[in-house]
Amino acid sequence: MHYASIYLERKRMKQERANRKFRNRVIVFSVLLIGLIYGLFSLATRPILIVTPYQVKANEDIYEIASHSNLKRDSSEIAEIIQTVNQLEHPIVYEGQILMIPQEKEVF
Repeated sequence: MHYASIYLERKRMKQERANRKFRNRVIVFSVLLIGLIYGLFSLATRPILIVTPYQVKANEDIYEIASHSNLKRDSSEIAEIIQTVNQLEHPIVYEGQILMIPQEKEVF
């Protein structure tokens, strides 16, 4: 009877070790999976800057055109960016003129 209890105790300890290994692997896998998911979502939300053509309408100025951009900046700062991108020496624009307007686009 004594040998049977030793055998059962060893079997129980072996099972506990196997359970601990399994739990540790599950924890490591979970942490790696969470890190991977976080990395993918952080990459998915990175905006890039693109430019889109815009034709100036009658009686528009560069500050009104700046409101068509989706950049999260002050309209006067966007107007300066538009002026720089389009290589304008002054902020005066004319009806029918084609300007490149900066936009942010989410990349997935």
